[in-house]
Amino acid sequence: MEERHHKGTAMVQIIVALISVLGALGVAWITTQARFSSELESRAPEIQQLKAKLDLAEQRLQATEERLRRLDAQLELAQSAASSLVKAGSKLLSGSKK
Repeated sequence: MEERHHKGTAMVQIIVALISVLGALGVAWITTQARFSSELESRAPEIQQLKAKLDLAEQRLQATEERLRRLDAQLELAQSAASSLVKAGSKLLSGSKK
């Protein structure tokens, strides 16, 4: 009987310890969340500035990508025109040798 009482007491102690740990974790989580929220609120102007800078950088990147696409198209057109000129020149030269 005493062994059963000892096991029951040990189980109660374990349960109390688990409840204490869970309570401490809950308090830590709530405190951390509150600190994070207050830190976020105090840094709101900085966050807005960073967001504005990021938006501007994205716009510049899109403009740069568009310019690169246009340059690629112009380069392809120039290569095609150069190829046509070389072919025409080759035909003229081969025709004049005969």
